[in-house]
Amino acid sequence: IYKRIPLIIILLTILSCSVKAQRRFDLQRRSEFSIGLEGTAPSNGWNYGAGMTLKYVYNINHLLACSFQTGYIFFPGKETGSIKLNAGQIPLKAGLRIMTHHLYIEPQFGASAFHTKEVFKEDIKSVKSFYSPFTYALGIGALVGKSWDIGCRYEGLNTNKDLGYIALRLGYRIPLDIE
Repeated sequence: IYKRIPLIIILLTILSCSVKAQRRFDLQRRSEFSIGLEGTAPSNGWNYGAGMTLKYVYNINHLLACSFQTGYIFFPGKETGSIKLNAGQIPLKAGLRIMTHHLYIEPQFGASAFHTKEVFKEDIKSVKSFYSPFTYALGIGALVGKSWDIGCRYEGLNTNKDLGYIALRLGYRIPLDIE
């Protein structure tokens, strides 16, 4: 039952957003997109990473919003002996943004397409692997002015060995209202 809790939360979030978004004008007025640059600090054995993300936010009211985020984060080669390990992640997450003035807290849940490539220096061959782990994140951030979203989060990937990192995101917000 514990494995189904994140799926239930995501489904309830989507249902809540779809019920509130019945009118087209209301959907445009309450929606925003943001495109952001990501930087990650090493945690749980990973190297630094960088990438770009897209986030859609539907504001239910002035305190609560649904968010959906995807993008790509690349972790360049970490060398361990004669092996160089490159990795990349494509997350697909849904979450709830809880606001207080211009600050927010945002738990997110979803899945990631995660790939690694091990390059062996002596043999000049490589081994690629791909898996889709459950992904969770807890972020805090601030909406600065009308156009900027600055946030920091811990993101974890549930695999046979726990992977995780701390990320900093600088996003440019694009409101969809046509007023």
